[in-house]
Amino acid sequence: MKTGRQFKGIDGSLIVNAIVNDKWKSDFQKIDQENDDSIDAMVLIRKQGEVTGEVIYMQIKAGDGYQSNSASRHDHIGINVSKKYIESHRPRWNTLPGAVILVYVSDEKITYWTDLKSESSYSRENRNIILVPKIQKFGEHSKGAFKKMGNYIKQSNVSSIVEIKNSDLAYLRIDESIIGSGRKYYNEWSKSDAKKRTNPGLGEVNVNRVGWRHMTDAKKGYARIIQGMQLLCVAKKIILGIDKAYQITKPVESDKSEGEYTLSDFISLRAEVIFPHRQKTIVQVILIRKRLISTKDGKIDQRVWLYSVYEPLRGLKLPG
Repeated sequence: MKTGRQFKGIDGSLIVNAIVNDKWKSDFQKIDQENDDSIDAMVLIRKQGEVTGEVIYMQIKAGDGYQSNSASRHDHIGINVSKKYIESHRPRWNTLPGAVILVYVSDEKITYWTDLKSESSYSRENRNIILVPKIQKFGEHSKGAFKKMGNYIKQSNVSSIVEIKNSDLAYLRIDESIIGSGRKYYNEWSKSDAKKRTNPGLGEVNVNRVGWRHMTDAKKGYARIIQGMQLLCVAKKIILGIDKAYQITKPVESDKSEGEYTLSDFISLRAEVIFPHRQKTIVQVILIRKRLISTKDGKIDQRVWLYSVYEPLRGLKLPG
């Protein structure tokens, strides 16, 4: 037999579901209780009907019985979930690759939210409490707030700078062809330790025949192929040092089956590159990203491949 709190929990999930589906026009997916692994639901954001790649994870609490309010916290609602609950769940919340929020639904059907990855959401005086700001209403217009929290990939101006030294270009030997030099460099990089291919934001990047086949495709033209070989050391530095990614294609859903599906898209890393032998320029590294998403427990298995590297502004006159 379900308890009153369980019935309120069901009602709370239905209210949140309605906001996500009706107001956000996005997908709400409830996680089965036996598989919840510290989350109750996840949301896949859509824009104009298309999945954007943004994922929001949720804990949902409903009912005034959770409230533990204090005069010293008059601008917050205290949600009492117990110290043990927070200590056991918080490590998982912190490792999820996206926004993780608590949505609280009051008996008056008013919805609020807080960021479970933020230290400010936890009371220092009472370790049983999660703090929910009263001004943070969860509704039609709150979706934009989550763009700063999770794995939302934002288009913006290039601000990162990478400097290339003569030693970085030493793999380009004068006693062999540029493509031959590039092949040796690429193969060594491909077989190197994962830490030499790991991006601070995306994790390990696979450097294999997927990228090599594209970069040496005869249809690209000889000049583009040569440019790619010359920029391999730049691609490596950008992958190792630039943590801001840019989404350049909409995610495509595929391999749908019971309990999981795949989201595939192209993303890029960009930097202004300073060379020792010529003018600075913008270089873009193109990556393929595939995310296997479980609808049962919300886990995401992500893999990333190097696809290409080039100068998008080659041939244009840069100001300054």
